[in-house]
Amino acid sequence: KELRESFLKFFEERGHHRERSSSLIPHNDPTLLFTNAGMNQFKDLFTGQEKRSYRRATTSQKCVRAGGKHNDLENVGFTKRHHTFFEMLGNFSFGDYFKEDAIKFAWEFLTKNAGFSPKDMWVSVFETDNEAADLWHKISGLPKERIVRMGEKDNFWSMGDTGPCGPCSEIYIDRGPSFGNETIFDGGERFLEVWNLVFMQFEKLADGKMVPLPKPSVDTGMGLERLAALVQKVDNTYLTDGLQSILTGYANLLKKTYGKNADDDVALRVLTDHIRAVSFLIADGVQPSNEGRGYVLRRILRRAIRYGKKLGCEGPFFYHGVSFVENEMGKVYPELVQNSAAIKKIILLEEEKFFETLENGLKLLETKTKNFSKGETLSGSVAFQLYDTYGFPLDLTEVIMKEQGFKLDQAGFDVELENQRTRSRASWKGSGERAVSTLYKDLVAEGLSSTFTGYKSLEERAKILAIVKKGEKVKTAQAGDEVEIILDKTPFYAEGGGQVGDRGELKGSTVRVMISDTTKPAGLHVSLGKVALGTLEVGSYVQASVDRETRLKTRINHTMTHILHATLQEVLGSHVKQAGSLVTPDYLRFDFAHFQALTKAELAKIERVINDRIRKNYPVITNEETLDKAIAGGAKAFFEEKYGEHVRVLSVGDFSKELCGGTHAEFLGEAGLFKITSESSVASGVRRIVAVTGEKAYNYVLEEEKILETLSDLLKAPEKELPARVEKLMKEKADLQKKLSQQSLGAQTSSEDLIKDIEGVKSIIQIAKVEDVKELRPLSDHYKQKIKSGVVLVGANVGGRATVVVTVTDDLAAEFALDKLVKSLSTSLDGKGGGKPNFAQVGGTNTSALTEETLVRLTTEHIRSLRLFS
Repeated sequence: KELRESFLKFFEERGHHRERSSSLIPHNDPTLLFTNAGMNQFKDLFTGQEKRSYRRATTSQKCVRAGGKHNDLENVGFTKRHHTFFEMLGNFSFGDYFKEDAIKFAWEFLTKNAGFSPKDMWVSVFETDNEAADLWHKISGLPKERIVRMGEKDNFWSMGDTGPCGPCSEIYIDRGPSFGNETIFDGGERFLEVWNLVFMQFEKLADGKMVPLPKPSVDTGMGLERLAALVQKVDNTYLTDGLQSILTGYANLLKKTYGKNADDDVALRVLTDHIRAVSFLIADGVQPSNEGRGYVLRRILRRAIRYGKKLGCEGPFFYHGVSFVENEMGKVYPELVQNSAAIKKIILLEEEKFFETLENGLKLLETKTKNFSKGETLSGSVAFQLYDTYGFPLDLTEVIMKEQGFKLDQAGFDVELENQRTRSRASWKGSGERAVSTLYKDLVAEGLSSTFTGYKSLEERAKILAIVKKGEKVKTAQAGDEVEIILDKTPFYAEGGGQVGDRGELKGSTVRVMISDTTKPAGLHVSLGKVALGTLEVGSYVQASVDRETRLKTRINHTMTHILHATLQEVLGSHVKQAGSLVTPDYLRFDFAHFQALTKAELAKIERVINDRIRKNYPVITNEETLDKAIAGGAKAFFEEKYGEHVRVLSVGDFSKELCGGTHAEFLGEAGLFKITSESSVASGVRRIVAVTGEKAYNYVLEEEKILETLSDLLKAPEKELPARVEKLMKEKADLQKKLSQQSLGAQTSSEDLIKDIEGVKSIIQIAKVEDVKELRPLSDHYKQKIKSGVVLVGANVGGRATVVVTVTDDLAAEFALDKLVKSLSTSLDGKGGGKPNFAQVGGTNTSALTEETLVRLTTEHIRSLRLFS
């Protein structure tokens, strides 16, 4: 902590603006997976595309190198100084000072503030950079033999194939002969690079030529962890005080002693590094997923969990480390404290999920390799089964195979993966987006344009610019024709940003068109409608009128999606991010990133906060600003919307500020009442809330009251006593059900000839007579105990729906691939199902397919396809 502050203060006192660390998610830079250097946030300053109020800056930048070009993930744990997460100290000059001052600053800080002895210091410069070599000798007094020259690979830096570039100078600390006898050129442990000074001196052109920059700049980088190791005189960054507290926390938690066992030491270093990376990534908004940044996060998480398992962990443990990181770094990085609970929850959920799949996958892997000899190869199909069924990343399987001296059939895995992608493409039904026809693109190319005036008025006198009927341009349309109409000026809001398109009507002296929707293909406002009266002609004028009632209800619901978003972030955490929305006059639907179902208490709090804001009747303020100004002012932009140079900014109180082109209420009080009608999951890590406002919300409450009144009459109990009365009835029902189940179980299991042999596997397959599908689970468990080793399928037709419960004994669960049998059953029964590796349930509407013969056939086909039994 002292080193970090000492560095920042040193440069602050020398005219540098102290800039806080930017997010690990690079802003506006599609070339980077994660922020991996201090200069990332200043990229546009170096290229001259951005101007700020300062020309010197200093930062301690959080960085992650675990994907893309810079990827140290697989080295972490095996070395004493590789990290996925680290802090990079840096000072920067944007056309201000250059080589001389950069070298002066570095020498002064290292010798006076960090306390290094000049006799232990060496410097490298680019082989032709005489200026830097002379300056080092002049400023530091280092003998020329300790100012070494290196080639382009080591001492020349480029931002890319083109753009700013220049020579660099690296500073090394000689740690003495105890670390080896190699030279500075060997890249060993003795001469350790501590700081790199980059002199951005040239611009590389597309033809390979380099021209001098008009304002040369400086970009430096020094790893805080490595600096600390050198200052604290330890040979291992994990033994610096900043990391040792985290490592010790895990060692105490897992009852291990660092330095006692080499394998344990590797695992403890992995946990120490990975918990920092995971905590900071989640704090900056990355969620575990199967693609992009989320996939890298999941890989880091699962690698840590697997090393925890090596230390004897049989259940969630990794999430405890969030507190270790927070205690060590929370004051400097408040996002850790603000998101602490959310970070722990996300890690815990991932641990629980992965421990379950890991156990079953490892059993399968053990079965497949138990007779392997050294150097034998695991087939690509098994590796893909681990990936597809058990969630094993390929690299995880590869590491396990490597540790045991086995190989992996990468090519075979790739074939299986491509086959799966082909199947996925064959079943793809499309995104649901309207295709933009060539016709509308041609109209835009011809110069046709429409202007939206609906922010200020719901009526407009407009000219008919074009009529489209059945995909073709026409001059006129008659009563009864369904058409698409383009006006020169239109008050109709086109569907966008989740808000549905406006409806209304067009009126002329002899014509009337009912508008049912408005869209925006190729940027044109197009109103869809049906001619109700007369003849519509291109070039004629009409009075365009938006359905006022529908628009008012829609705009209120749109405003409430913004208030809902802000409130979700307050109640659940800043990790909540909008993932989609639908705004209609009748209801609003809001999808958002969150890791688990909301509790009743959370839903109640969200409603309470929102309704309190409605009662306070906050004004809804919309302003038009430049995009840069809006973002700088704190406005949020979402899901990669295409924004123009000028944007509309929606602000409500001090709790909501977002970019939005939709239509909105003037005051929150217009909503009247806000009521959540449902909360559900729509995808892994994505939740959905459906809500109503105003009259719809009032009617919803009235319906709930009517239900209570009806229940009160039926149960002959006051409304306040309904919970107790229902609880009593449920207990009585459960007792009766238990008795009936026992009677049914006795009747179903009396026969001794139920056990069949299917392809060498003991099986019990039965269509049972039960009153409730809940009776199938205990029945299948009874049969499973009876056969000891095998598979049980018990089905029943209850209430016109076919249900099948499938159980597999534990010794076969890892190999049986129950999910694939479930898919076959689901297809046969026209339904769906799911479960765990040893238990699943399928339900469908095709009751005629529910026969013992069908179940026997599908089980036989499944066992044969596995090729596991002879």
